[in-house]
Amino acid sequence: MSRIKDISDLLRISLCFLASLVIMIAGYLSYRLNGANEVNFSPQNFFEFILNNEIVPLDGVLLGLLVPFSMIAGTHVINDYFDYSNDVLNQRFDRPLVRGTIPLHVARNLAIGFYFLAFLVTVIEVVFYGLSPLLILFALFFIGLGIGYNLGVKKYGIIGNAWVSTGYVAPFLMGTLLVGILNEWVFLNILVICFFVLFLALGREVLKDIMDIEGDLETGKRSVAISLGSHWAARISGIIYLISIFFGSLLFFLGFRNNWVFLIGFILLVILLLFTTILLIRNPTLETAIKGRKYTRWSLWWATALIYVSSFFI
Repeated sequence: MSRIKDISDLLRISLCFLASLVIMIAGYLSYRLNGANEVNFSPQNFFEFILNNEIVPLDGVLLGLLVPFSMIAGTHVINDYFDYSNDVLNQRFDRPLVRGTIPLHVARNLAIGFYFLAFLVTVIEVVFYGLSPLLILFALFFIGLGIGYNLGVKKYGIIGNAWVSTGYVAPFLMGTLLVGILNEWVFLNILVICFFVLFLALGREVLKDIMDIEGDLETGKRSVAISLGSHWAARISGIIYLISIFFGSLLFFLGFRNNWVFLIGFILLVILLLFTTILLIRNPTLETAIKGRKYTRWSLWWATALIYVSSFFI
């Protein structure tokens, strides 16, 4: 049982499942947004759309879910592999590699295996299910993001934070590509959602660096927390969250206009983000950063659920 928990911790398995869920949500959202502008549109519900969407059969959908799951899993594992020395210095015993329960060579092989699986399944989807060849380039691009981040980009402070945050928008883009609806209205809404999620993830990445100051100093990483101090890292994280809130609010005037379900859920998300920011600004310590990391993980889950549920009311 402990080995299962170790693997789950290494993969950050909840975020892997979240990525797979987001692909389906993005595809369904694109379908609803497009249909909202059609005359006599009779929308399928979410499960009808997944089971019978006339684009990808159910077996292709289920197989395709391995792509985001594997890409995110591979990225998490390779991050821990390259961050091992840093995590040891920071006493990150939440990481199984630091705990010594999973050997480094096993983590390296897992990362390679997950990336290979993501690419292989993408090729199968394109060849056997007739999906856009752009998906292959897309998969290679985001695998390259994960590898490039660990080969040096992560040392460049907020640039590295932005680099890794880009991975959070990948499932939204992939879900839209799978459906193949790319008119201006759908593209505009998906683009705003991507910026909303991107800055939500970026604020979290800047905040998390407060936890890793000691190890980052040893490894030469120039995080915001090191360059400007924990207080400024908390403030900048808050500013980034305000940018995310701005893009999120735009959705109420676009695809989610007059969508009161979205508005109420979004207000709750704003309260959570502001509470986390104020908490960190007042007391930017390791203990508070750990709480902030947990709260911002909730915010990512909440934002995903909000977009999903709100799409029913478009």
